[in-house]
Amino acid sequence: NTSADKNTAASSETIKFATNPEFPPFEFITANGVLGTYDGIDMAIVAKIGETGYKTLEDAFAAVGTDPCTVTVLDNCISDKIEIAAGSDVTLDLNGKTIDSYISNYGKLTIDDSSADKNGIFKTQRGYGQNLYLRDGSETIINAGAIVGPVTNNAAVKAQKNSLLTI
Repeated sequence: NTSADKNTAASSETIKFATNPEFPPFEFITANGVLGTYDGIDMAIVAKIGETGYKTLEDAFAAVGTDPCTVTVLDNCISDKIEIAAGSDVTLDLNGKTIDSYISNYGKLTIDDSSADKNGIFKTQRGYGQNLYLRDGSETIINAGAIVGPVTNNAAVKAQKNSLLTI
């Protein structure tokens, strides 16, 4: 029996990790968004796209292509700069969690929260001038979640010309 076999009863959701050269491919059964152990190494995931889990938000957003997709946050996390490429169509599902990050949007971004309480938070406290930078020609839709601005005197959202923001 593997660690994953012992945790099967905890959850019926199966998540596969994206290929990572540090670790061989594997599959885990999750419980509350936290993976079991593999060879004694804890491998927590913080986000997923479909059935693929990612250890960082940066990794999840780096996997976004041009097909519409949803990045679901599974645990509170801090991330560095995330860039959404032109031509991308991605939904960030806060899922009741808190993220501390900076997003530079060149494509289409929808921020939502699928949790029952709709209490997800997108904040930045890490020295960036804003949480969300809407680049020229981008589209951003905020359906749910709280946007908490930086502790400095900057705005939570900054927009360039020809960007579209819908709240």
